[in-house]
Amino acid sequence: MISLRKDLSHRLKAMPDLGFYPESWQIDNALTDSAGFAKEHKHDISQLIDIADLQLQEFAAVKQQLKEALQSSKQWQRYWALISLSHFNH
Repeated sequence: MISLRKDLSHRLKAMPDLGFYPESWQIDNALTDSAGFAKEHKHDISQLIDIADLQLQEFAAVKQQLKEALQSSKQWQRYWALISLSHFNH
């Protein structure tokens, strides 16, 4: 199962998947050139995927990473940290 998850994560990062940004934000920021936007923000999207994947681990193991993401200056890192944190009911 871990291998499949790693494969999926790798594939999402290779795309890169704009689904890690809310659609309402994409309309204003990525709609005119989605492919170009995705290519330009590939590293940022990869980081969002990593933060989203934290919810797949034990809370104690990822607590510090979530705390750091919640303190990020990047709004979408904070957003995905909150989504991941909500998975743990904290």
